[in-house]
Amino acid sequence: MKKIATLLAIVAACLSGAAVPGPARAASLENTDNQTYDLILIEPGYRQDFRQPYQILSHARVELCFNGCDMIMRSTGQTVRVGPDDAVTISWGVMRVERSWRNTP
Repeated sequence: MKKIATLLAIVAACLSGAAVPGPARAASLENTDNQTYDLILIEPGYRQDFRQPYQILSHARVELCFNGCDMIMRSTGQTVRVGPDDAVTISWGVMRVERSWRNTP
């Protein structure tokens, strides 16, 4: 009887979502152009920001910046700040940000 009660408690915890982590939230980056672009991603860190180069291929879509970041396009110098769940689209060499309802005040 004790084993059944323990099993039911585990199942109830899993179904309530207490023991199951939620989906990861990340910003999406989509390139609709026929050209590859070089970016610099700056993610916030504890003591210093993390800068990393990134190359987005033509007609590609990726998920990145899980905690939000600044994206700098190296060819134009354009900078955008994105949060988790935001969507960035590169079209005609310009980055456009579509804000998520979760990131608006």
